[in-house]
Order: sequence, then structure tokens, then C-alpha cells
Amino acid sequence: MTFQVIAAVSVLRDDCIIGPFRTGHNQAENDMTDSGAISIACGLMIGLGAIGACLGIGIMGGRFIEGSARQPEMMQPLQVKIFLLAGLIDANFFIGVGVAMMLMFANPLLG
Repeated sequence: MTFQVIAAVSVLRDDCIIGPFRTGHNQAENDMTDSGAISIACGLMIGLGAIGACLGIGIMGGRFIEGSARQPEMMQPLQVKIFLLAGLIDANFFIGVGVAMMLMFANPLLG
């Protein structure tokens, strides 16, 4: 996922950002640097990961409320599972944040 986001940003950089400014200007002024593309990619990783985690926990919480309203005797077993899954969803988001921070501050791609 991380490298797909970086590849998408590099395509965006080459086609949309630099392309219209190639004529009549100094090329060095308009080039997006690799660190700029990586910054955009990290922002997308964190932002989309946060949106996904919020939507996942929201849908899961809504289904938990709906299921416990239909069968109140299943509330205790479902509650244990809902907390476990909420932790796993948040852990997935925090792993994405960790990868984004690694790319921002200790980037192996800029070498």
C-alpha cells in the first residue's frame, strides 16, 4: 500500500504538476522534489488510514448496537470481540502512521 501511494504521487507529479509549467519557465523552479512527493504520499497514507479506521469502527459499533438490541443475551460475548477488533483496526492505522513517519524522517528512498 505504501509504495502504491508513492507511485501514484509520482505519476501525479510528472503529469499534472510539472507538465503545464514546462514551457517558458525555468525547469528547476517547477520540479516537485522527491521529498515533496513523499510528503504528499505520507499525508495521503495518514489521512486515508484515519478515514478507513473511523469508518470501520463506526460500522462495527453500529452493528454491535444493532446485534445487542436484537439479542440482549449475546451482548457480553460480542463486547469482548468488539474491543478486540477495535484494537486491531487502530493497530492497523498506527502501523500506517509509523511507516509514514519512517518515510518522512528516515527515508530509505532518498538515499
